[in-house]
Amino acid sequence: MTSKATCLSCRHCPLEILPESDAKITFYRCPTCHRHFAQLPGRSLTERWGGSLSLVLYGTIFSQKPQVDARRIASMFRNRESREQLTHIVADIRQELAYPSQPVRDIHGQSASEEDLRAFLTLVADLLTEEVKEDAVVQALKGHASWVRCLAFRPDGQILASGSIDGSIKLWDPSRGHLLHTLTGHVGGVFALAWSPSGGLLVSGGQDSAIKLWDPQSGKLLRPLEGHGNAVRSLALSTDGQTLVSASTDQTVRLWDLQTGRLLLPFIDHPSPLYSVAMSPNHQIIASGDEVGVIRLWHARTRKLLRTLRGHSGKVLSLTMVEDGQFPISSTMLLSGSADRTLKWWGADEGRLISTFTGHAGPVRSVAFHPAWQTVISSSEDKTIKEWNLYGSQETIRTLPGHAGPVYSLAISPDSRFIASGSLSIKIWGKKR
Repeated sequence: MTSKATCLSCRHCPLEILPESDAKITFYRCPTCHRHFAQLPGRSLTERWGGSLSLVLYGTIFSQKPQVDARRIASMFRNRESREQLTHIVADIRQELAYPSQPVRDIHGQSASEEDLRAFLTLVADLLTEEVKEDAVVQALKGHASWVRCLAFRPDGQILASGSIDGSIKLWDPSRGHLLHTLTGHVGGVFALAWSPSGGLLVSGGQDSAIKLWDPQSGKLLRPLEGHGNAVRSLALSTDGQTLVSASTDQTVRLWDLQTGRLLLPFIDHPSPLYSVAMSPNHQIIASGDEVGVIRLWHARTRKLLRTLRGHSGKVLSLTMVEDGQFPISSTMLLSGSADRTLKWWGADEGRLISTFTGHAGPVRSVAFHPAWQTVISSSEDKTIKEWNLYGSQETIRTLPGHAGPVYSLAISPDSRFIASGSLSIKIWGKKR
């Protein structure tokens, strides 16, 4: 939205009001020179810090968690600006820190010390400097004889598990690209993997309708879980590691006690085969996605159907649920990827469709939430991985086009440093040092 305020540099250009504005502060950007400005009620438009610094400082209520604040501000820039503009923003910050034009506290107007505010600005600049680096393939993992259909990082990020149509599960050191173990036991493809919170247990589901529990240290099969009558296409594990959820093309979702291997509850009221499942972090809601594009939300304990979400026109191939107080629309967010080539963002609390992301040229096989940058990552049969701006315009931030075939699987490392993608080979994407 265009404002009545004009750029202090160009003088005549009307400034655009940025979506981060609220009643306490208004943020502006000049469409011509791309300089950023901020204005508090009753105060003049910032002059001495006419670059990105005013936006950084005015956008922050300095707290006892400067790293959280810095990442939030860096994420705001990163999800809205080009890499070229990010470079300019970093240069603005470095310039002011090296050759101060005035005390930071004069601009910020807060009680934080000059030293703390300058340390905060340095942290923002460091985060953006890392982001300006282009993502590259830091490791290429080869060893599977067919398509890699599922990937999962161990919670400490030290091991990556992969499952393939060749029937095997492989454990890798993602940093060095070394193969650690190969687990065999499934008859047919492996479609789903999940780690226990401690990393001491790996769960797999496959074409043979079996769920298998593995000791990743020894590579030994600990126990099979039997009950499904057709392929197990998706798995989700509760954050306490006690309950496993599985979805199958036999049209059921099943809950299992991982300690005993006992079947707890079957959700049998699905009229078509299932391809995806997710559980909310608070263990209260289970989402299931089916062959005809319908998503159902269930109460985990009572098995009551809470709501039905319609909007996809093809198989729901991937589901992810995230709970975070930062989301202004819904405390529980549901992301879905479909054979109709779209991703959708739903508010799971009320079942509302918030946004649809279009841009893939093939079925969306996997979706994941990137917690560090508050973005969505997706992989598709169009051979690409895409990252999307979750808020505002829902535009593509970047595309990673390095695979020669369909990208069936995707995983983000717990520390957010790496993205793993699976096709005929596995690629580990990250910033080259």
